Amino acid sequence: MTLRLEHIAALDRVSEPSLNFPTPFLRAAASIMHAGATVNGESSELLPLWKEAAAKRY
Repeated sequence: MTLRLEHIAALDRVSEPSLNFPTPFLRAAASIMHAGATVNGESSELLPLWKEAAAKRY
């Protein structure tokens, strides 16, 4: 049996478990800790708070 990508995506969506704390925090942790840098191949987002602080500082 071979599944198409859209079938795999649908299965992933319906089978994803609902996890409690600290999972939501950990998903955002890279952006909080690394401030837009890529560390070990994991990129992070520069949060608006960090952008504003950097603009005031420099």
